[in-house]
Amino acid sequence: MLVAADREDVAAKSREVQQKTGQPTDRSMPPVTITIVIPSAMIATKVKLRATLKILFEVAKELVANDRKMQGQAYRNRTQKACREVSQERSGNLARLMPSSN
Repeated sequence: MLVAADREDVAAKSREVQQKTGQPTDRSMPPVTITIVIPSAMIATKVKLRATLKILFEVAKELVANDRKMQGQAYRNRTQKACREVSQERSGNLARLMPSSN
């Protein structure tokens, strides 16, 4: 059985809960202010986006530079190989044309 003091405690706690979940008080933010969009928050997002895009573009530039470098090396290797093959063919043809000194 609840004593009178316990009943008062229960009543006080239920009032606290009702006040917390009830209507807004003078101290809380009015509903109009809650739904207003603050321009400064939008600016922070744009600044962060700009910084992120700048980093991504730098990475993309580096990747393109690396690809060009690799393509240049591959082209150079193919060209050098072709020149070597032509040079060896000519050397072999010249050796066949020259009379042997035996």
